[in-house]
Amino acid sequence: MPPKVCKTAGCNKQARKGGLCHLHGGNRAKCKMEGCNCYSKRQGRCSAHGGGAKCEKEGCDKGAHYKGFCCTHGGGYKCRQEGCTKYAQKEGMCCDHGGSRYKNNKIKSIKLHTFRAKANTRIT
Repeated sequence: MPPKVCKTAGCNKQARKGGLCHLHGGNRAKCKMEGCNCYSKRQGRCSAHGGGAKCEKEGCDKGAHYKGFCCTHGGGYKCRQEGCTKYAQKEGMCCDHGGSRYKNNKIKSIKLHTFRAKANTRIT
């Protein structure tokens, strides 16, 4: 018997819980908060509703990043660029020093400009 396929139109991935693949919600629970359609992370809630890991520092309710702490309390890496005080995003660098998920800041600004131009286009 061949494995079941995801019931989402156009998807050929193997189905899991509820007839959906992992990308379309199979094997994942929704947030318990009424009206929220996000997937739960911890304790049946999404990160917006308190489901993500919290900083271990007493009295802090920010999200934990590294070793159980938020960036303020030592849970983040600083940028490797000498003199920079920002936190690293990718490969030990902040966005200003090459740690952006984009190849360079030009691509980022072009995409942002294109997005804004499309948003400002009016249909008459």
